[in-house]
Amino acid sequence: MLLVECGPEHAAEREYAVATLLGEFLGLEHRLLVGAAGDVVIRCPSAGVERRLIVRDALFGRSRRLLDAAALPRPPLPLVPRALLAEVTVLGDLPVLYGGGGAEAIRSSSADAVIELAVDVFGAAFVLLTRLEEAVVEERDDHGRFPFSATLAAREGFADRPLVNEYAELLWWALSRLWPRLPRIRHTFRIRPTHDVDWPFLSRGRLWESVRAASRDLSVRRDRSLALGRLRSTLAIRRRGRDADPFNSFAFLMQTSEAHDVPASFYFMPAGSDARFDSGYSLDDPWIRGLIGELSARGHQVGVHPSYRTYRDEDALRSEVELLRRACAAAQVDCAALGGRQHFLRWANPITWRIWAAAGLEYDSTLGFAEQGGFRAGTCFEYPTFDLEQRRTLPLRERPLIAMETSFLAYQQLSPESAAAGMRALKERCRPFGGDFVFLWHNNRLGSERERRAYASIFDD
Repeated sequence: MLLVECGPEHAAEREYAVATLLGEFLGLEHRLLVGAAGDVVIRCPSAGVERRLIVRDALFGRSRRLLDAAALPRPPLPLVPRALLAEVTVLGDLPVLYGGGGAEAIRSSSADAVIELAVDVFGAAFVLLTRLEEAVVEERDDHGRFPFSATLAAREGFADRPLVNEYAELLWWALSRLWPRLPRIRHTFRIRPTHDVDWPFLSRGRLWESVRAASRDLSVRRDRSLALGRLRSTLAIRRRGRDADPFNSFAFLMQTSEAHDVPASFYFMPAGSDARFDSGYSLDDPWIRGLIGELSARGHQVGVHPSYRTYRDEDALRSEVELLRRACAAAQVDCAALGGRQHFLRWANPITWRIWAAAGLEYDSTLGFAEQGGFRAGTCFEYPTFDLEQRRTLPLRERPLIAMETSFLAYQQLSPESAAAGMRALKERCRPFGGDFVFLWHNNRLGSERERRAYASIFDD
């Protein structure tokens, strides 16, 4: 049992940060004690020897208000040289969000009875995991999303690093040096493919329906290529059947996951709330209902992909979740433990997490950058969420999205091969920590053999 003594300020936030780093990430039993103001002091009385780890308290002990831009880290950030971290699993010089860097970042007594970390690992983890900057900085893009360019990670160049995992490893190094027999949990690296089913099919083969849909493509979405593709697909399907639909890649996706013994998650959109961005298919469609049943029967997970306007609307979200639950029940699929991802990665802090928890959802997987791959939440571990306004841990877990094919193919205009290479590079960033490489590839971006080969290569070791 570790005893963690800290100051009285921001008690709920401290408890969350300590419980996540020590409990969730390292699996260490601990108890939080409120003491006088000052740095965090960690002891292990049961070890039978008086030793202490002192961790700089640079955020909670020095910030009167957390929901304030003044509480955010101030660039340029100091660094802890990698040479000083030779025994720590880190991916380079370590950026310090709060506290000090340089050669004085780690100090220890001659007998290793006391180790001092000038790096505020608890404060930094709290800010990254809760996405504090997105709650206090007002900048947004055309879809109401916090833009990548506005993030501290973009400005300081650490978007491709799971910094919270690195902080946890620094903390573990200090703890294990003081108490070598201290046990920790070891996480196992996993690949977790996910697929947002925005467009399950380009056409259902019904000519009158496709003509009407193509008209909407032109008038509402202003997408001429989509309209033409839909009409061509309709004719092909009428001649050769549903397999001719270029968006119908579900068999390929299931087979690829099954070949690597990796279950996939498929997130279905129960309804449409904005005709410009939602395809508006129905879960009552017999083909969709059959697909949901087949996915579940083959060991894959079905989840929810709420439509464009739901990310701030609790009633609309609940309604769509209930539609999916009814569709699952009709397909005899158990969806008691339901999770998913918001359409267009639209997410408002902390509203979206709050309404997902209120809707009885188990996990969210929205936290990823739209414009490029990387670690928006600073971690490759699933973790509990925290409501910054209500100051409480929510009964909802976040499963961070690390990479999305659209970021590479559409935003960065890369080839399928380059997109897959970028995703594999991020996958390797997760491996040293035993993390989860959660990635997204939409079913409607696998129409060519070239795209399918690129997708399959993500699973390569």
